[in-house]
Amino acid sequence: YVHVPIRMTVVRSKALEGLVVYAPVAPTKECLDLVRELVDKYGPVRTIVLPSVAVEHKVLAGPFAREFPDAAFYAVDQQYAFPVNLPDRTLGLPPWTRPLPRRSADAPDLWKGEFMHEVLTVKPGPGSYFQDVALLHKPSKT
Repeated sequence: YVHVPIRMTVVRSKALEGLVVYAPVAPTKECLDLVRELVDKYGPVRTIVLPSVAVEHKVLAGPFAREFPDAAFYAVDQQYAFPVNLPDRTLGLPPWTRPLPRRSADAPDLWKGEFMHEVLTVKPGPGSYFQDVALLHKPSKT
């Protein structure tokens, strides 16, 4: 296992009247304090997206989501464990996890027109997948 630093992105969503968290990091006191400052200013965390099957993302997403139990939580749909592929319920994700549709066009109400997304899926070998999500905030073009 190689530790790979990851980054979390938080976007204010006018359409969702709150915040969208993409690729959550560890819910440390410092991180939660910073997110709560944003919550106070822009509204509640409405949606959290786990955009990858990579362990460095997956192990942090569940604990982060549990800090915001009213937020919708979406994960790419090919989650797996290694070396033994365990059932999804054992991966530490919250019980309200929903699969992220492969394309925003497949779920027009998800982002209310403010975001677009596409899920990239690659199958590098037997029993494994790589997935990542490209997310576009249309108003800011980022």
